[in-house]
Amino acid sequence: MSETKPRVITFDTCPNCGSRRRLADELAKDVKARGLMNKDLQSCSFLLKGIVQDMTTKAIIPIGVGVPAYIAYLDICMDCGTVYSFRIEIGEAKLAKPNKYPPTIHTS
Repeated sequence: MSETKPRVITFDTCPNCGSRRRLADELAKDVKARGLMNKDLQSCSFLLKGIVQDMTTKAIIPIGVGVPAYIAYLDICMDCGTVYSFRIEIGEAKLAKPNKYPPTIHTS
């Protein structure tokens, strides 16, 4: 997202059972204890990112123009198995200039 600070919404507990235990967070405890991960980082099982755009038209959004964007951090409740978002960041993304050359696929 852009340089402006995003609006952050957090959910501390599972919306289904109220548990605070999340799968990726539990698994990361061992990695953090071994010093292989920053202790302040939050872990998530899934990450959804996107921008708000009209997919039904051929509207062209100019390079560098800001559009609403979001990142949703999802994880799985360790007590009931519900997949839920525990953090959502809402901000603005500026569309970057596309690569001049398409990606190359190398085969061996």
